[in-house]
Amino acid sequence: LGTVQVLGLPTHVDGRAVGPATRPPILGEHTDEILAEIGFTADQIDNFRQEGAV
Repeated sequence: LGTVQVLGLPTHVDGRAVGPATRPPILGEHTDEILAEIGFTADQIDNFRQEGAV
């Protein structure tokens, strides 16, 4: 997706700038994990993907 410039945060802790530690998730990156957490099986998730639901 590329690089995005954002304003820096004005706060510092112990002389270090505070900022995001990691990138935000990509759209759909955690879909399988979330569906599994709410009780769907791997087969059901595969079926959702084949049907275009996810």
